[in-house]
Amino acid sequence: MKNFLILVMALIGITSCSKDSFDPAVSLQNVPEKSEIMVGVTYLVWTGDQCTPGCSNSESQEVSYIANARITLYPGGDATSDASEQPIMELTTNSEGTSLIEDLQPGEYTVMVETELGQKTRSTITQLGKRSYVDFSF
Repeated sequence: MKNFLILVMALIGITSCSKDSFDPAVSLQNVPEKSEIMVGVTYLVWTGDQCTPGCSNSESQEVSYIANARITLYPGGDATSDASEQPIMELTTNSEGTSLIEDLQPGEYTVMVETELGQKTRSTITQLGKRSYVDFSF
């Protein structure tokens, strides 16, 4: 019984480790010197037939990526309240709907994304030598 509990605890410990520690694509030599923010921009596409009440639903959803979305990075946690705040950086997403903002000082930032589907804003806090992820879904 004791051995079984030890085995279960070991399995839980191994499976609770972060994905990055087991991901061969993540190299310890690729740690950013400062901070980074990876921005992802997507939207849901519904496929399938229209369903009337009482029928079985054959619809499915797929994630599509938004290329060329405009990304604006502001200092601080809420750039929308201060229109005089100058952006730090402006860039666009690639064909996979992502963009990497590199070489940032650790701190709090506001990321604004503008697409044909609308505009959204998120705040994030970055850490030294780490990559933050901000996802937008329209």
